[in-house]
Amino acid sequence: MPQPDAPGSATRYLQRSALDLELVASTTHKPSLRGLLCYHCQQAAEKALKGALVALGEKPPHTHLLGQLIDKLEGHVTIPAHLRDTEKLTAYYTEPRYGDEPDEPDPITADDLAEALQLATDTHTWSSKLVAARASGTQ
Repeated sequence: MPQPDAPGSATRYLQRSALDLELVASTTHKPSLRGLLCYHCQQAAEKALKGALVALGEKPPHTHLLGQLIDKLEGHVTIPAHLRDTEKLTAYYTEPRYGDEPDEPDPITADDLAEALQLATDTHTWSSKLVAARASGTQ
């Protein structure tokens, strides 16, 4: 039987998600870093959703589109309505990495970053509860 924290396990996905969240929470939110920090929020949500899929016995698809991951999860569990907003984070997957030139001001506001962090945290929390429930056999 594979170890619970082996690569590709639900636990490993959640550990990586938590590291992205820790990075965002512990980094100074300078305007020049907001895009990169929002990217890590997207990554945290993506990893959390993929961990939930693994816990449900699904192989996560090779996608960064959070809406697709949520749709796949809905085939197994009810997704809380507020988690649907997590799809907004998909925009941060490419924009900070391939968008503005370094000397241009980052169009992402402090409020945008706060919302991204909240969405990613909520997604991680929900996925963690689902993974724990599946591991204990209560769901």
